[in-house]
Amino acid sequence: MNKIVVFFLTLLLLGVTVNVSADVIYTETFDSGLGNWTVEDYNADGYTWEHNNNPSWNFTGGSGGFAMADSYSSYANDWYDALISPVIDVTGYSNITVSANVSYQHDVEDGYADVSYSVDNGSSWTPLEEWTATYQGTASWDITLDAGSTDVMLSFEYYQPAWSYYEYQVDDVRVDGAASAVPVPSALWLLGAGLIGLTGLRTHPHEK
Repeated sequence: MNKIVVFFLTLLLLGVTVNVSADVIYTETFDSGLGNWTVEDYNADGYTWEHNNNPSWNFTGGSGGFAMADSYSSYANDWYDALISPVIDVTGYSNITVSANVSYQHDVEDGYADVSYSVDNGSSWTPLEEWTATYQGTASWDITLDAGSTDVMLSFEYYQPAWSYYEYQVDDVRVDGAASAVPVPSALWLLGAGLIGLTGLRTHPHEK
């Protein structure tokens, strides 16, 4: 029997699990606008997230358009706003990785930028990261979902208690998913054992 077949049958005997490769579940580049994302103006001051299509202003490490909470241009003295994703279907996935290009330049005491996620349609949020110091570049977060989770939402929140020379930018949001490792069923384990036994017998055809 082919040596490759023997190798895989041996894996069956060892009870090796099969890992499912990662899938791209969702992407948003913000190149043409905010898409299906919504904004929350928590302090109702009329200033909130917007789309910017000037690539020379994109300090996230991404390119093209991006989402921005712009304290500098607004001259607002108090920012408290969130950029919230649409519901993202994660049915069948037990682990997901969220990544984004971000730019937050910190210059106001008590100001921050953060990212969080929700698995109950936005009723509650779980923090992933909060920046209280300048950060620019790609950031990623691994999330283990509870059994039965079918959707996830993301929130990028910006708080500045005073006018800031800078802003919070988000670009190239991506969600990748991987299902749980699949254990080899016991029936296949027994089948592998039997086939390896037959392989051993056929290796010596002249033995009686």
